[in-house]
This record gives sequence, structure tokens and C-alpha cells, in this order.
Amino acid sequence: MNIPIETVPCSPGTSLVPRAISLEDVVVNGELLSRRLRTVHGRVEIKAMYELAELLGGEPRPVLKRLAQMAIELCEAGTGGISMIETAEEGAQCFRWQALAGALEKYEGGTTPRDWSPCGECLKSAKPMLYSYPGRFFTYFQDVDTAIVEGLVIPMYAAGWPIGTIWVVSHDERRHFDAEDVRIMTSLGSFVTASLQASRARGDCFAEAGRRGQDAVWAALLVRIAGGDSSALTALIDETKPVIFGNALRLLGLRADAEEIAMDVYAQVWRMAETYDPQRAGVLTWMLNIARSRAIDRLRSRARQQRSYEGLYFECSSASDPESYIACRETREHLDQALQALPLEQRRAIELAYFRGYSLTEVASLLGHPLGTVKSRIRYGLIRMRRLMATAESHQPLSSA
Repeated sequence: MNIPIETVPCSPGTSLVPRAISLEDVVVNGELLSRRLRTVHGRVEIKAMYELAELLGGEPRPVLKRLAQMAIELCEAGTGGISMIETAEEGAQCFRWQALAGALEKYEGGTTPRDWSPCGECLKSAKPMLYSYPGRFFTYFQDVDTAIVEGLVIPMYAAGWPIGTIWVVSHDERRHFDAEDVRIMTSLGSFVTASLQASRARGDCFAEAGRRGQDAVWAALLVRIAGGDSSALTALIDETKPVIFGNALRLLGLRADAEEIAMDVYAQVWRMAETYDPQRAGVLTWMLNIARSRAIDRLRSRARQQRSYEGLYFECSSASDPESYIACRETREHLDQALQALPLEQRRAIELAYFRGYSLTEVASLLGHPLGTVKSRIRYGLIRMRRLMATAESHQPLSSA
């Protein structure tokens, strides 16, 4: 590896002498804590999430391309990209730029080394990484004809294994990334994983489905599930969860709620597999009906249901599955610190709704404020806490990795 060099004065009035550039010179994660948070219009982000949920059942390439484009739109970046780990014939690993959008789109399909790249360092540290002029250390970027001012790289994992990264680049010295961009990119990364898992599920089951019919394969799994075969349930989850999760997310708009609905669906499948009637509906249709019913119940009760610490955690954290939640419980102080950083009126409303279990109407009555005011305070308080939690989590390695 060639060690990059820059020149610095050894003392005032003396000539310049060379100094080796280190990785620490280009990694500026600390800036994420001090920069003012950029405001992202909530409706724009929700609309993007709905669109992605609709795309989840399709082929992965156009989904990844759209994700790269959305990264640019939501983060106001110059380039957005998705890099996936790939193993060459000789056994060496690299990152393949599977989807690019923006100024560097012409480099789509290119590669960077697994052991000497911003993506590799990101996966090694198991947390988001912010780079300033990365070409100073990763010198192959100096051949790129567009200046790379900053790069924000987010790790992606599937079943605890690193699979690649999603990233955005700024080519403008006036545009710098912040903790809000970390939150958005982390959310987009979850869609990348879901899309790839959906594609893998299709690849694993379509050979058999082509001979017997896909629904017949799933119906056979239900027969095994009814007999207590947990491995059949695992196989059904692997093959259908991206669709179940995507539809729940489209209805509910919150990842945590959609994940919980998906878990409820498979819990009901485990309990009631023997009641499935293939004459009435296909397996996937049957499960989607269960998910839709649960989602509608959730929408009806969301405003009045008793909330809890765990609910507040899922509202404010990027964790989207039970394993991630358990792994992150040690960071409860992050949530407490975020809550304490809120204005008093927002904090009191959230504490009454989530920790004391009061309905929003009851909170309004207790505080002596209009219901609309209480709803606004809770909403803006949660938005602020999500941003603070994203900052805290970006500086803590993922223990599940």
C-alpha cells in the first residue's frame, strides 16, 4: 500500500517537510456531534418510505438504484451509492459499486479494496463513518474527476453478517453531513437489506416453486408448522417477511410498528397453521390479511394505547428487531439523556404518555393544554429525540455485529 504524504512546516519560518497522512486525519466522526441539525420535511421522508415499501417485492437492481437516488434527495448530497462485498475468483474481497446516482454515476460497477477503503473501515468499526477529503488517505480517489469533499458511510448487516454499505458524498464545500443524515441513511440501509433478503428468498425457493407452484411450497411449510416444525416456520419467515414487513410499513409508516406486526403475524401462523384453508386464499394472501387486520387495529389504538419505555426506545432508535433492541439495552442512558435534553413541556408530555400510560386526551387534561398542543409537543419531542439518538448510536459500535 502506498502511504499518502502531505507537506507541513516543521517550525515557523522553515521549509515544508513531508508528513504521512493517517486514517485519523480523514475520519471526522466527532463533527456529527457538534453540527447543527438540518431540517428534513417529514412528509417528504414518509412519502419516500412508502415508495420504497412498494418497491420491495421487485427486482433488487432497480430498487437499489432508486435507493441511491433517494439518498441524494433526502440528504441533499452530490452522489449516493450502495457498495456490496464481493469475492473475486482468487478469493480476495472487494466492494462493488452496485448502484450509483449523481455526479459519480459513471463509475457504477467499479470496485474498491476490502481492506483499504472507506467502506472497509466502516464495517471494521461497525458504525457510521464520516470522512473529510478521503482522497488524502485513500489515494485512488485522486483519479476521480470530481472532488470528494465529504463522505458519510453507513454499514449494512444481514443476520449479523456485514454485507456492504450505503453512502452519500458531498462535492460542495458548503454542504456538510450531520446526525440527521445518519438517521436517514440508516433507515435507507434497512430497505437495502430487506430488498436483498427478498431477492435471496425468491432465489432459494423459486426452483422448487417452478415445479410445484410457489403457494404449494408455502402450503407444505404450513403443514409442517402445524406439526410443530419450527424450522418450517423459519423458512416461511425468510421467504415472506420482506413482503409482510413492507406492506405493514406502508400502512403504519413506522418501522418499529411494522416489525412488531410482522412478528405478530408469524406468531399467529405458528398457533393457527392448522386452520389455513387453501380453498379460501393463497398462503401469502392469508398472511397479508392477518397483517392488514393487525395494522388497522394498531392505527385505531395508537392514540390511546399505553406506551412504555420500550415503545419510546423503538420510536427513537434505529433498532428494528428484537436482537438489536436487546443488544442496545445497555445504552439506555442515551435515551435518558435525549429525553432530558428536551424542553420541559415536551418532556412532561412524553413522560406522561409513555411512562405513565395516559391517553393523549388524559395528558391534555392533566397538563391543562389543548389536545392539539399536546400532540404537537410529543411529535416534535420525538423528532428531536430521534436525532439525538442517531448521533449517540453513530458513536457506539454495533455489538450484534
